[in-house]
Amino acid sequence: MEPNTLDYTIRQEDCGATLGTILRRELGLSRRLMNTLKAMNLIFLNGRTGYLNRFPLPGDQVRIVLPVDKAATVRPESLPLSILFENVDYLAVDKPAGMTVHPVRAHQSGTLANAVNAHLAGQGISVPFRPAGRLDRNTSGIVLVCKNRYAAGAYRRMLDTGVLTKTYLALVHGCPAHPAGTIRAPIGPVEPRSIQRQIAPDGKPAVTRYQVLSDQGNHSLVRLVMDTGRTHQIRVHMAHLGHPLLGDTLYGGHREAIHRHALHAHQVIFPDPRTGGQIRIDCSLPEDMVRALSER
Repeated sequence: MEPNTLDYTIRQEDCGATLGTILRRELGLSRRLMNTLKAMNLIFLNGRTGYLNRFPLPGDQVRIVLPVDKAATVRPESLPLSILFENVDYLAVDKPAGMTVHPVRAHQSGTLANAVNAHLAGQGISVPFRPAGRLDRNTSGIVLVCKNRYAAGAYRRMLDTGVLTKTYLALVHGCPAHPAGTIRAPIGPVEPRSIQRQIAPDGKPAVTRYQVLSDQGNHSLVRLVMDTGRTHQIRVHMAHLGHPLLGDTLYGGHREAIHRHALHAHQVIFPDPRTGGQIRIDCSLPEDMVRALSER
């Protein structure tokens, strides 16, 4: 599989659709990327320039040549990196709690971006750092990184169509009264420039599904899936339910058992945009959450 090309064979069921429609539907190409490909004559049908308004026939061969990407802007830095999955489009790593994803004013080195760019540089790849979603500095677990523009566009399409599922594990104070449920409560900032969030009638809609996996008495292990992606959504929703995360002092949690908010990105499931096959990435609980879970 070539990282800089996409190949597709027109099927019988594609008949009646234009080439542009097929590329959007079957290869997940964004309109922006397709416009770039069209302008640069990088779409080929049976070895010749392919026009998006053409109606291809079964057996026709489509090849997309992806445009050269921009170079990396974050300095590569050799750091320990726990790789969970990698193919030509995506890299999934286990981010430890305490590591910042992006360089910021206070953290220009030692970030996940520095580490990932060093890993890719070892493969001769220099591209912008494109994490598919972000984790707070003190949230551990899976960070999915898009290795090219096509992968980034496909990820956004997966989010829009709801075919990507990301699961979190959290340790919360006490145990919810119901073993499973859905929290529907809008979220907004406490103040205009505050990082802290709250349940707000005029906030953005937010939906979190939860399931209790283990009740330890004073605390419990909860599995969570967000149907929306608001800042601090899980932390705010669990506090709203009356069960803030262990260690989450910003939202009412306490640090007796763990010295950071006990939240871990545990699993990601999504279709491979090139093959349609399912990709499942798992990341086990880190040691600090395992220890906290065992305490009573």
